[in-house]
Amino acid sequence: MVNFQDIVSLKIDMEDIKTALRRALNLNFKDNLRDRSLLVALDSKIRGFLGEIAIQKYLEENNIIIEKGNTNVLNQNSNIDIDIKYKGKILEIKTSLIPRNFENLCNVIEKGDIKIIKRKKKIEDENINIHIQIYYNCIREDRDRFLEELEEKDKEEFKNQFNGLSLEDIITFMKLDSYIGKIFFVAWIDKETLIKNIHTLYTQNPTWKFGYKEFWTCKIKDCNPPKSLIDYLKGLE
Repeated sequence: MVNFQDIVSLKIDMEDIKTALRRALNLNFKDNLRDRSLLVALDSKIRGFLGEIAIQKYLEENNIIIEKGNTNVLNQNSNIDIDIKYKGKILEIKTSLIPRNFENLCNVIEKGDIKIIKRKKKIEDENINIHIQIYYNCIREDRDRFLEELEEKDKEEFKNQFNGLSLEDIITFMKLDSYIGKIFFVAWIDKETLIKNIHTLYTQNPTWKFGYKEFWTCKIKDCNPPKSLIDYLKGLE
């Protein structure tokens, strides 16, 4: 059970933002969640990388050391981009902005889900062992509108101008530094508990849809508080 006081503020700095931005710019990815503008899609990818960096820093602060080569690895069998792998367990990190109808982080705990993509027909066949949910304390609709307004002019002209910017210029242009101090680890769940919840708590509505994706139902309020992840990982053989 997760309460508002359980959420953990995660640390990132300007160097982390540069690292996340560099990774996002070098990644040729298909935006398959919903129809988004170039900057909105890029911003989402940056937040994803920032989330991975922030979680790794949090784990390291608690003496959980992720081996090099075990992050951002594409599993050739499942075609899943593995965020973190630790002692044989795959950890997937999901990052979200706050929808306007949620209003604030407190309501995220009560109304939100961990965003668990439905890749298999049966929950038992999913490959992820641990799901982690991060929220940025920013309203999604406001952030999207700000980014969309930056590229209102002719798209080709915008791309040419954007491609000529340095990392520092892009950070300023997109106000990426505004994410510092606004990233929160809100909840996590292990595969075994998720399976149990699907078959007991969510039998009426085991999945839900957003954009082009279908997700397994996983209410944040029914998940584990962030700090308990440390003991769980330390207890792995």
